[in-house]
Formats: sequence, structure tokens, C-alpha cells
Amino acid sequence: MAAQMVDSLTSEITTTQELFDQLDPDELVEELAGPLREATYEIVDAMMLSLQPQMWRAIPDQIKDLIVRGVELRMPAASRSMFEQFKGQLDQFVYVKHPADHIGELVDWSDVGSVLLHHPNRDTRG
Repeated sequence: MAAQMVDSLTSEITTTQELFDQLDPDELVEELAGPLREATYEIVDAMMLSLQPQMWRAIPDQIKDLIVRGVELRMPAASRSMFEQFKGQLDQFVYVKHPADHIGELVDWSDVGSVLLHHPNRDTRG
């Protein structure tokens, strides 16, 4: 029921694809540049420790810094590429009705009905 309501409400407003089409990939990359740059070392470190832990621990910090810098330089192009790939598969990643599908887990409908029936502002005149 809730999913049908979301369908009827959102279908007349816009689609997820239309919203995504309004995003500017270059602007998105620019907005993400700072947070990605801050996280790059941690990401590279975690990946290398999981893939080649002995080698990564043996590499001098100056070399690690060069590797991380190389990854940072590739981030904008990789982000744009990921954005384009994501755009083509949007329906696999974004499911607008997810909250509606689970509303029954969050709401006790018997309480809602009780509140609506006994609400003090409810006009009881027929």
C-alpha cells in the first residue's frame, strides 16, 4: 500500500533518472574532491594491507606518499567514470520505494487508526 502511494506521488513529480540527470558530473567531482583527498591515504593503506601486507609494510613512507599522490591525481577521472557507469545502472542502486516497503516494520497501524479515530480535533459531526 505504501509503495503504491510512493509510486503515485513520485511518478507525477519526477523520476530518479530525471533527478540524476540534473547533476553535473564536474560539479559533483569538485564537491567530492576534498573528502576523497582526505580519505585517499586511508583507502590505499587499507587496500594494500589487505592485498599485499608484507610488501606495503616494507615500502618506505616516501614511496607510499608517491603512490597515494598518484591515486589522488587519478581520482577526478575515476570519479567521472564511476558517475557515468552509475548513471547507466541507476535503477540497480537507487530504490525510492525502499522506505515505503518497510514502513510496516516502523508503524503500528492499529495505533495510527486509534489516534485518527479519537483525535480531539476530529469533527465528529456527520
